[in-house]
Amino acid sequence: MASAWYLLTLDGGPVFKVLMFKAVFFALLTIRLWKVAWCEPYNVAMWGYTFPAAALAAACERGGLVSPTPFSAVLATSTLTVATASVVLCTGQTAIGWIRQLRRLDSQPQKATA
Repeated sequence: MASAWYLLTLDGGPVFKVLMFKAVFFALLTIRLWKVAWCEPYNVAMWGYTFPAAALAAACERGGLVSPTPFSAVLATSTLTVATASVVLCTGQTAIGWIRQLRRLDSQPQKATA
């Protein structure tokens, strides 16, 4: 929402900052929940972690445009790296799951239909 607000108003004022801090709060909450999900086997719900990471990266990038400081550049780069890594990991795990499923289907004996 912070990115959308900035794009609509081109203003990095207090509303943008509140929305940015809200994005950081929910990103930290999501990271905290990641520890709970770490022990679970991979499933499609893991893709749910990619959206908050990408939204936070976009908001940090827009924040860097508003206040171009070295800190905002490092923050935007690090959040973009985390978002990219989460998408790559989910893509890899999804591909591995598809390959396992296809192997399972190939290894099962075909039932004769009569």
